[in-house]
Amino acid sequence: MKQGKRDWEAAKAKGNYGATGKEEDELTQSQNKATMKIFAEIEQRRRTIDRRKRGFEQRERAQEDEEKAKERNERDHDKRWREGERVDKRVGNWRDFQGGDSSKGVKKGKLK
Repeated sequence: MKQGKRDWEAAKAKGNYGATGKEEDELTQSQNKATMKIFAEIEQRRRTIDRRKRGFEQRERAQEDEEKAKERNERDHDKRWREGERVDKRVGNWRDFQGGDSSKGVKKGKLK
């Protein structure tokens, strides 16, 4: 209300008010105008905060979705890597490299 009165007094000093002779009405109008301006500023701030909050939540959800997709891709990759035939082939290749079947045991060399 003080802001409305200050605005009214400033306008009165400039000569914008006072022509009608109803100073109380003019003061009330100035106060109402100042009140509406304050409410509009508060609403604008609230909307700005809401917009920022939604943007933050959206970025957070996108990051979570990206992490989930990455984990799912890793699991799928590991699953394909461990498929039965592939494992047998890799183990078989390793056994061939060692020079025999690992079920036979370690080769014993001759002791001198």
